[in-house]
Parts: sequence; structure tokens; C-alpha cells
Amino acid sequence: MKILLPVFIVFSLISSLMISGCSMTSSDTGTVTLKGVVMDTTVVPNTRIQGAVVLIVYSGTSYTTTTDSVGSFTFENISAGDWDVSVSKYNYYKYNKTITVSSDSVSIITISLLPKSVYVFNNIILDEYFSAASYSAANFLTGMRVQDLITDKDIQIRDSIVGPDTLIYLRSAFLDEINTGKATYFSNTLLPGYTKAYFDTLSKFPTIDNQLNPYRDFPNQNGIDYLLTLGSHKRICAFYLAGRWLGDPAPRTFGLMFIDSVWYDAASKIRKVLVDIKINTNAANEFNPNPSK
Repeated sequence: MKILLPVFIVFSLISSLMISGCSMTSSDTGTVTLKGVVMDTTVVPNTRIQGAVVLIVYSGTSYTTTTDSVGSFTFENISAGDWDVSVSKYNYYKYNKTITVSSDSVSIITISLLPKSVYVFNNIILDEYFSAASYSAANFLTGMRVQDLITDKDIQIRDSIVGPDTLIYLRSAFLDEINTGKATYFSNTLLPGYTKAYFDTLSKFPTIDNQLNPYRDFPNQNGIDYLLTLGSHKRICAFYLAGRWLGDPAPRTFGLMFIDSVWYDAASKIRKVLVDIKINTNAANEFNPNPSK
């Protein structure tokens, strides 16, 4: 016995098969193919991300698919237009962008996801050192200022041993005898005269190859020799947290520090330093702005 399917059922089956590996919430179809690859560009070589969920939405029509073993995805038979694209993957920041899909037969895009290894900490105020109880140190992994007596610290404020009393300097907490095994190495390169807005958008510290090398780029292992006077500074330096890995084994942690200003607080009768930092716990010279930890 032959079974005859209604024409509209056959058409529906064919239409659903025309979207390769996708699910859709509308029967609207077009003639354009959108292909793409999802990558993690913070590591070298760049890594393609498998299992990322890709959602595209345009004029009431949405399609969803998942990237394959080489990070690729394909949407077939979609309409040309401005599609809202979102990509999500565990342990990565979500990607959201509107992409114009042209009327060409095939459009190809590359999407970069940023791993949740980049953290931004703003408005860290360090006090002048007077005693072990002073909040003159900072933990760069948490972005918190801490008392000088704490061993879990990466930088300290100290009075200058030369010059007028208005000078202070920053140094690695490694120089503290109670903090052995943990060192903060600073870059010799100091970028002066930049604004906070520039620091917020700075994604890479400039090096000869756009990478950070703990042996080449951080020779200053005995502290940071930046004498700070009262007033505005607007300087940027890079740092490497030696001995501060988040597990064993684990990638190195690099960071950027924006030295904003130094001032005398009349109420507490101490000098204070304002800094902002960004860290990458995945050993990459990548510091794109992200939500604070």
C-alpha cells in the first residue's frame, strides 16, 4: 500500500533539513549561507573552540547551532540583513554583536571569545607605610588592598630613601622577609602620559612580538624603581606575578598597572596612591576590558 503525504508536510520536512545542524524558531528561509569559526585568540597558536552555542536573530527569525570539533558553524538558507549574533561557551565571556549578512551566496565570519582569565580591578587606594598594620600593600589576584603584615600580597608602598620626604615608591612584596617565594617582576618600559580611558581600552602591552615573556620583558626583579611625587602621574607598566600560580600546574599571571596619582590626605595625615590593575591568569598579553571579578 502506498502512503501519500500531504504536499505541505513534504515541504516542511525539506525546509527543516536545509538548515545544517541548526534548530530554528521560524519557517522563514532565504538564499544566503553564513559560515564562521569561533576562536580563542589569547593563546598562541590560536585555539578553535568546540561546543560553543551560536544564536542568530533577525526580524523575528532565530537559528541556533553548536560549533564542531574545529570550532566551525554553518547556517544555510538564511536571509540577507542585519543579524544579532550571540556566542556562549562555559568559562568564556559571552559574545554579542550585530553582523550584516550580505546578499552574496556565502558570508564568512570569525568570532573571538575572551576566556574568563582577564580581570579588571579599579580604584585601589594604597596608604603610606607606617607599621605592619598599614594598608600599604595589595593582592593583585583579588584586586584588594591588604595590611602590610599579610603574606598574600604582591606590591608595597615605601618611603624613598633618597630625595625629599614627598617621594615614595612601589616595590615587589618579594622584598618583605615574610613573603618569600612570591615576587612581582616589573617591566622596565613605563608608558607615561596616558589617561584612564586609554588604560581601560588597552588590550596589549607593547613588546617586539606582542607577547609577554617573563625572562625578557621583566628584568626588574628587585622592585619597581618608579619614584612617585605628589600629584598626577598617569603611567602604565606591566608586571609578572612569579610564584603566584593558581594551581599546579597553572599558567603564569601577567598584568597591567595604571599609576593614577599620589596625594596627601589631611584627615589621616598620610600619603595615598591610586592605582588600577588588569590581570590575565592565562599567561597571555591580552587585557581587553571585562566585568570586574
